[in-house]
Amino acid sequence: MSRIDLANTKQSKQISELRNQLEKQGWTIIKENEREFKGKPRWEINDETPNLIYSWLIQRNPILNPIWLDFIAGWDYMTYETHVNDCWSCEVRGHKNQLSFNKDKGLRVQKVLKEWNHDLKNFLEDLNEIEKVIS
Repeated sequence: MSRIDLANTKQSKQISELRNQLEKQGWTIIKENEREFKGKPRWEINDETPNLIYSWLIQRNPILNPIWLDFIAGWDYMTYETHVNDCWSCEVRGHKNQLSFNKDKGLRVQKVLKEWNHDLKNFLEDLNEIEKVIS
């Protein structure tokens, strides 16, 4: 499976760390979907998450249902496009669990890095609980 290139994103270190922590806990990304936007967004579309930019379908135990993680980005109001480079959060589809991203350069501040690590740990713990509930 080809991985979505995160090397040039403002959040590449955090998204890569999320992937690494998921894999350490036994999760496998079984599918990746990237969503492309070109031109002015069509707001009349009945779309629950119009700024969803890509998703991972993850699974740890093949007996249990997989879980979608959706990555959300903001619109560039100059081009009317959204892109993985502007990813601001990751959400568990169908749940309110969310992991917010800073720009990686913000992690140079020790307090921000500590908060990010704490939020990542809580997100992963919540994900483990969600796995039990949805299966």
